[in-house]
Amino acid sequence: MTDKQKAKLANPLEETVDKPVEAINKKKLFIITAILFLAFLVLHFGINIFNTEPTLRVTGRILSPLKNDVTGKEIKVVGETKNVTADQYIWLAFDNLEFAKSWPKAHIPGNIKFSTIVLAEELKGDQRLSLYLLNEKLHKQWKEWQSKEKPLGVRMLSGKRHLHFIRLFLEK
Repeated sequence: MTDKQKAKLANPLEETVDKPVEAINKKKLFIITAILFLAFLVLHFGINIFNTEPTLRVTGRILSPLKNDVTGKEIKVVGETKNVTADQYIWLAFDNLEFAKSWPKAHIPGNIKFSTIVLAEELKGDQRLSLYLLNEKLHKQWKEWQSKEKPLGVRMLSGKRHLHFIRLFLEK
């Protein structure tokens, strides 16, 4: 019997102890890497990456009048909206950026090409006409404001609720 074989017989666990520790370390490294990769995907794409149903983004735009058009106090607005669900509402409003206020003008049906007339009797000069996406609560607030026509306007919305805007110049 050789010295190597004698050493193996004397300490038979020597080789088997090292291999499982390496395997466990590799397994831990793989699990940690997989968790970090999944965390990255969730942060980058959001939680919807695991949702099997497609999510469609609501879109809307004002087609007419064109940006920087000069208009009168009665403005024919043509536009389109897409992917609006039953619990979402589209509104046209004039915005005052200086005071962060909006003046709601018209509730627009969703998922259609629309044409409506908005009145801008109290406004003059450079104005911003916006297309907004509202939830049920904001829709009710804007509808109530519109029925009372308060001169101070409503708080201007931003972010995901602001679908599109154009700048207009209103003649006196």
